[in-house]
Amino acid sequence: MPAQHVPVELNRFIGRERDLAELARLVSEARLVTVTGPGGMGKSRLAGRLLSQSLDSQISAVVVQLAATSDPELVVHVVASSLAIRGESGQPLIETLASRLRHGRFVILLDNCDRVLDSTALLAQTLLDACPTVRLVATSREPLNVPGEIVWPLQGLPEVQAVALFIERARQIHRDFGGTQVVPALVDICRRLDGMPLAIERTGRALRPRREVSASERHLEPPPTRRHSPPLNPRWDGQRLSGRLRTH
Repeated sequence: MPAQHVPVELNRFIGRERDLAELARLVSEARLVTVTGPGGMGKSRLAGRLLSQSLDSQISAVVVQLAATSDPELVVHVVASSLAIRGESGQPLIETLASRLRHGRFVILLDNCDRVLDSTALLAQTLLDACPTVRLVATSREPLNVPGEIVWPLQGLPEVQAVALFIERARQIHRDFGGTQVVPALVDICRRLDGMPLAIERTGRALRPRREVSASERHLEPPPTRRHSPPLNPRWDGQRLSGRLRTH
């Protein structure tokens, strides 16, 4: 029976409409689509969202989390476990896996392949060759370099979406955060963070009110102009900006 094994989202998904639409089209046309980009760009969240909203009830969607896997020999075991497939005596597990998937309709997300890229690529090639109705989505900093692979390089959030994400996450801590007067500062901050969702979320959640002012006086102070500010590392987690922010 088809099954959906996609993690439930714990907070609201913001933006990425164009990415989702294009990825849905690509997954319908290609059997392997890899979302690439640096850590913190939101690859896993986007791919999970893609599976949850674009698949019909006759397709089994399964997320295979490989972030904690560093041993190449374990990749096939992690995939089989995620699909609730057990090995059979006298048969290599990869053959059992391919046999069980051969006649089903599956979309499998191979998430965070970076530490086991080569073995994941080999497994993907095997499944694509043996299982004509299986489609794969992968997330990684680099492509798998498997024949037929379509690569979607993920960029930072556009300005409007980045600011919306910042406000949404800040309001999880301070419900009254926001207002048009803080938008110029948020635009500059999100630009400095290269529109990277993880850094934006961390900065938004790190906001703390000034104790010396009343709730009605709380505000957000714009950061210094660019010529007086040091360059930011795209992988930086946003903590250093939190000192410039004040809740409204």
